[in-house]
Amino acid sequence: MKILLITQEPPLQNAQIVSGNAVRTRQLHAALEAASHSVLQTWLSADRSRPKGAFRNRDELHSLLIEHSPDAIIVSYWELLGLLPGTMDFIVILDYVAPRSLEEMFESPSTVRDSMRRLRVNLERCDAIMVGNEQQGHLLINTLIEAGFDLRDANPILTVPLGAESAGPPSTSPENPPCVLVAGGVNWPWRVAGSYSEELEKLACEMHPAIKIEHFGGLYRWHAQDSVAMEAKPAMVDTAKVDTAIVYRELEP
Repeated sequence: MKILLITQEPPLQNAQIVSGNAVRTRQLHAALEAASHSVLQTWLSADRSRPKGAFRNRDELHSLLIEHSPDAIIVSYWELLGLLPGTMDFIVILDYVAPRSLEEMFESPSTVRDSMRRLRVNLERCDAIMVGNEQQGHLLINTLIEAGFDLRDANPILTVPLGAESAGPPSTSPENPPCVLVAGGVNWPWRVAGSYSEELEKLACEMHPAIKIEHFGGLYRWHAQDSVAMEAKPAMVDTAKVDTAIVYRELEP
């Protein structure tokens, strides 16, 4: 099967800072190729000179769809569905990996109602929707019913969890300190790192200076300071060593 990935960003480059969506796209690309599918990727570009493989507007996307004639497309962000042609003879799958409507309630509460209306309209163009976990699928049930899906006989939601890629030996060793572990992400109210984060932080304190952890995080522009405030230090961390073993860097929205 020939599958076209339609994304917001170009293919992931290891030497560049990328979004979580780019990591997700690479994982989907690799998994589909491993299953013997032919996979291509195109992305929305803001460059005035059109990069090879990209599109800048609806017409260029339509031209790519005619050129490649895919059997199925996977759209990585729901608003890109609005750029698709009115009549389509291929399968349309939306990768709704993040709970965007819930996130938008914290980013921009005043736009949620309009976004939900447009999401419902765009979902009418889909044959299936991928989510990261079962709970995210539950958030879509009412919207899917409003979009005309009959959930009595079939469920269009496919749970495709985020994956982890196997890695070879690290390029550095704790024997040549420091070995730096990096973590990051937006501080959503429901984002709980869990016990694994506490164990890593304990390890960093116990093995300092051989191991160092750097956390990159922060708030989205419209996040309320009181609702998603960053924790200064986890309870399990030895505060006497926090400044050197574990570093917190809050990024500007």
